[in-house]
Amino acid sequence: MAMQTLRESQATNDENNFMHAYSEMLIEVEKMRQELINSAGKLNPKVYDKKEKRVDELNNCLILFNQCFFKMIYYKQEMVTWKRKALEKELEFVNFVTNNISNEQNRKPSSNKNT
Repeated sequence: MAMQTLRESQATNDENNFMHAYSEMLIEVEKMRQELINSAGKLNPKVYDKKEKRVDELNNCLILFNQCFFKMIYYKQEMVTWKRKALEKELEFVNFVTNNISNEQNRKPSSNKNT
């Protein structure tokens, strides 16, 4: 269980791929925005507005992805923290039971000798 908890706390290949794609998309959207700024007076106003709208939509998608992804990472970390605490409590319980069994076994032979 402890190893599984450790594995769950680490980023998966999919999570790493998503973050890489997100980073690449940030760069691409910024390039698109710079191209739009550089060609502001050269484009037909309707074409410019459509391109600007598209860049804004892509940027909003990135913001939403960012919020969802990092919220998911936060909840994943909270789950791992909860599992770690549960493992600590389980270990504490096992130690308690083991110590009490050992104490009981040590007491029984001495009580039999007295009788």
